[in-house]
Amino acid sequence: LKGTTERYASKPDSVDGKLAVRVFFARYQTWSVFWLKFTPEEGWHCTQCQQQLVAAKAPKHPEYGEAVEADEAAVFCSGTCRSAYFGARNGEALRRQLFALEKGRCQSCGGGRSR
Repeated sequence: LKGTTERYASKPDSVDGKLAVRVFFARYQTWSVFWLKFTPEEGWHCTQCQQQLVAAKAPKHPEYGEAVEADEAAVFCSGTCRSAYFGARNGEALRRQLFALEKGRCQSCGGGRSR
């Protein structure tokens, strides 16, 4: 991890009832920190919609003083939530989603381009 995110991922301190989960993005060769709601009774909750995650897919149970690491799919309950999360925060992700939705054709002029 780089910069200030390292201090958050190195300890499972709670911030507004959420714990830090480190996720590695191979595409960008970088780590990111996601804050997920966690309770011992209910477990982890989706980053986007706060729905309870399926136990088999969720990050492992945090141990005190231990950083929690997971893959990207483990912090979202579905592909829809993942798309909504990144579409709202990343212009490139939003453009990729629009391109896929419109199948590469502009809905206004009918022009298109290939990727």
